[in-house]
Amino acid sequence: MKTTQRNTDRQQQLSARFAPEVEFELSPVPGAVPPETVRIKFDELQSRLVEATLGESNSRFIRGRIDQAAREAAALAWTTPYPLLVLPELFLEKAREAGQRLDKQRRVLQRSERLVEAIHNWDAG
Repeated sequence: MKTTQRNTDRQQQLSARFAPEVEFELSPVPGAVPPETVRIKFDELQSRLVEATLGESNSRFIRGRIDQAAREAAALAWTTPYPLLVLPELFLEKAREAGQRLDKQRRVLQRSERLVEAIHNWDAG
């Protein structure tokens, strides 16, 4: 049977060596848009998309759903290199999904109302 022995008595000191610091100057890329300008344009675009989608609707419920769709689209858009470019399409997709959910909720509500009415009529008859 073979045994191995560990050398735990020996300590080795290491010295850290660092490379000299390198400094360089950053300058803006010609034609680049400042980040604050992108943020302002992004917020304006998001507001225009929401208002165009809502039109004349005064429903707080619908506005809440469309605002939520806009926030979700904005969050996704900021994960891309070109948020202003992709926001409109992402918003359309999210708004379409919100509309489909609203339609489904309306159908369920209408069906539920008919069932309640049928039960009420059955009890009365």
